Amino acid sequence: MTGLLLNAGPGDALCTGALLEDRIHVLTAAHCVTDFNGSPSFVSGSAYFFPSEDNAEILNVVSASVHPDFNGILEAGNDLAILTLETPASAAIQR
Repeated sequence: MTGLLLNAGPGDALCTGALLEDRIHVLTAAHCVTDFNGSPSFVSGSAYFFPSEDNAEILNVVSASVHPDFNGILEAGNDLAILTLETPASAAIQR
């Protein structure tokens, strides 16, 4: 599990995500990086990984790709987004 602090236009969002096997992409919810109409509004963000209780790895999020069929209505489905990290997460991060 990844902690995400994302700036998506009008304010910050605290979300979670899952690091993908390539260690440079994170799966999260589209509503974390869109406006109320489902339009992309990602500005910047950080992904927080905690490989141990006393250690954190913080990586910049450089882009967000939203499922093309997400329209901002959660009940309609397709609430998916892929975030791209600036650098890959270390091997110490568990998927």
